[in-house]
Amino acid sequence: MLKCSNYVLVILMLIILILVLIILKKIIEYINIKKHMSSKKKVKTLIILMGNARGSEVAWKSLYKNAIQPLNADLALVFGDNENDKNNSLYEHAKYIKLVPEYDDWGDCIDMIAKKTNLDSIDWRKNLVQHNVKSGLWGGVHYNGENIKGSGAIIFCFRWFVKELINENNLLQKYDQFIITRSDHYHALEHPTLDNNNIWIPIGENYGGITDRHIVINKSNVMKSLNIIPWMIQQKKLLHNPETVLKNFYTSIGIFPQIKRFNRTFFTVKTKSDQTRWGKNSLFINELDLYSKYAEEYHMTMKNKNAKLIK
Repeated sequence: MLKCSNYVLVILMLIILILVLIILKKIIEYINIKKHMSSKKKVKTLIILMGNARGSEVAWKSLYKNAIQPLNADLALVFGDNENDKNNSLYEHAKYIKLVPEYDDWGDCIDMIAKKTNLDSIDWRKNLVQHNVKSGLWGGVHYNGENIKGSGAIIFCFRWFVKELINENNLLQKYDQFIITRSDHYHALEHPTLDNNNIWIPIGENYGGITDRHIVINKSNVMKSLNIIPWMIQQKKLLHNPETVLKNFYTSIGIFPQIKRFNRTFFTVKTKSDQTRWGKNSLFINELDLYSKYAEEYHMTMKNKNAKLIK
């Protein structure tokens, strides 16, 4: 009888042990699932368009479909204060809007930034502009009575205003990732979801440096990446085009090693009536009734078999 009781006790202990092991396994599985879910936490993204409303509703519809929707992103506009630009869908979709003065001489904007950053004692025109009026870097600035061709100074001034938008709306507390780009991109494919530990720039259009038309950057680095005008003012050596300036600037602030490239999913377009300071009507796209401003962008994008052109 005693021997039988011992067997029963052993069996009960084994059953209890098996149950404990099953429970422990379930607990470990639950912990691993929670860790995985945490690591895959959705990154909150804000897409910021700089400049003006260009490219037409055809381009903007592609933005909504292939960038804003798949990334579940919000939209912000940092545009020149132009009454003619406001009657379009971008203003309807935007959660944040900052309108900035349309300077006749964008050198006045640089002077404003210099004053705000206590750099107004530096004669940046004499030190830097007089030796470089042909590359487009200082495009938009008046020098010796002429408006320098290109848009380099304008696009870098707009980065200052993007920085103001982020500060004014406390956006570092609301978003993990910022995509700073332009309104005249046609998105022929879905914009990829990119690792937020790195900084991402599309391949191509480097011109000896790194393209200035699109950047995906996390909140830890975004503010310093926008502070380019104060950095430019303080340079003592000749600066070249916007792309080489960006590469040197990103290197100087320590973020260049974090930059990775991704395959292009969009290209810059223009309508027949869009004004441009630099790009030319290089390639007409019948399917869109738009021009591709830079043929290399178009061809790199359309290499992907899933790229679609929908008007």
